[in-house]
Amino acid sequence: MQDLAQALAQSDTGYAKALSRILGNESYRARLATPPNQVFCFMNKLFSKHHPVEFPLPSPTLLAACVDCSPQLIWNELCRPPVLPSRLLNGLYMYSDDVVLIQVLSLAHLTEQYTDDINCIGFEVKRRDEVGPMVTSADLVHFVSLEGVPYLIGDYNRANPTGVLEPAASVELIDLIWLDPDFVIVGPAYTWRDQYLCDVQTSLEAKQSKKSRDTLCRILYDQIVPAVEYLPQRRLGDLVHFRDVGRADDLQILKGHTQRNQVYVAGPRGLVVREGMGAEFNMPTNVVNLAPGLRNIYGVISGFKRLDNEDLLIKIQVYLGKNNIPSWILSRLTGAQQLQTNHHLWISALYLESVFLYWPSSLLQGSCVSNHDKVVVGHLNFPPVDSRVDTDHARDGGCDSDGLSDSSSITKFSFQSRDDGFSATADVLRAVQPMMDMLQRKTRVEINRVCEMRAHCALAVFAQQDRLLLQVNHNMSSYYPPVF
Repeated sequence: MQDLAQALAQSDTGYAKALSRILGNESYRARLATPPNQVFCFMNKLFSKHHPVEFPLPSPTLLAACVDCSPQLIWNELCRPPVLPSRLLNGLYMYSDDVVLIQVLSLAHLTEQYTDDINCIGFEVKRRDEVGPMVTSADLVHFVSLEGVPYLIGDYNRANPTGVLEPAASVELIDLIWLDPDFVIVGPAYTWRDQYLCDVQTSLEAKQSKKSRDTLCRILYDQIVPAVEYLPQRRLGDLVHFRDVGRADDLQILKGHTQRNQVYVAGPRGLVVREGMGAEFNMPTNVVNLAPGLRNIYGVISGFKRLDNEDLLIKIQVYLGKNNIPSWILSRLTGAQQLQTNHHLWISALYLESVFLYWPSSLLQGSCVSNHDKVVVGHLNFPPVDSRVDTDHARDGGCDSDGLSDSSSITKFSFQSRDDGFSATADVLRAVQPMMDMLQRKTRVEINRVCEMRAHCALAVFAQQDRLLLQVNHNMSSYYPPVF
């Protein structure tokens, strides 16, 4: 047997190396005090109808890696006693008294992550209730935990992708190989990347008329966000909700707003601005002191207003980038990716830093995005300013924070003098309250997908961007418009 194991280890065939790791390593047998052929004796008794829990081994650990094809001579030598059928699959043989049933389990995803030959790939037999209360024999995997923070990726793994960016995460899974409805072989834990959150559920949860998300709550929303400096410890589900099912939000830049032909030269740099452009504002120190994530505020220009003192106010629909959104809410955002919101505010043109274009993610992705423009990848919904985390209205997400009066704005007159400097007035606090509450863990926001851009809308988007392009003030030599 040792000679055969050594020969298998030197083979270029993947299954042979896997078998050599399991049967030919003396440390495995010494650790478990189990001869190689007893592993297969154990399999034969284990899968019997009449002895579902009769373990001839010291512990219920099954070391198994079967093959996709093999000469019958080698197979019979390895598996005697008993002698298994000559037709081999990349799976585990499950026995009853009358018939041999075969359930296929690919080991490629395990051997990729368990690369150390010293560590064995172990399968363990458990009762169903030891795995989880919602698990049934219809489940082929069990969600153990979620690794890191959710992010947004394309739906390219779907059978019929549409281009929508969906919330996803890396999760830790274990494979389930059912012996009967009550007993299951549980595989080793492994990492599965880019798992859509909408598919994190058991088969029983999926069949319920009122969809239950117990699995997602267990691995995601019940996690604790640790306290940091002045920020309190909170449960993640009290701070954010990912609306991964149902209708996506409209992409605001595709809506046919009636734009007035108002053009202004504004800001310290004398930038040309008009409705539909993206704008960046550098906030004064008094605003930054409220929350570090307010240093730069972005948005789409939606209106203008001239005050009596001739100060020009610019109204924007707020967009949030990687520096505005806490890292424990959303990850993997690039500098060019932003989320639209349901919040609007007025800001003085004195704080205007730059202007640019917003694009649908369907048109510009990855390195195609210029150094100046931004791409809309999702929607972040703020609850009403006067709501708290646990209100039903905030949980449903059907709210709009655009309840600001025209006096709720950020201007150079919005700060009152004190002995130790200047402080923000109530108007400034009201204007930035939704963002402050999110950054300070005082409210619950909702992140949703945005609708895909239909093919017939592409020309209209290009026409709108072309109308704004020459008025966006940046170095044209470094900007490359779409090429057809």
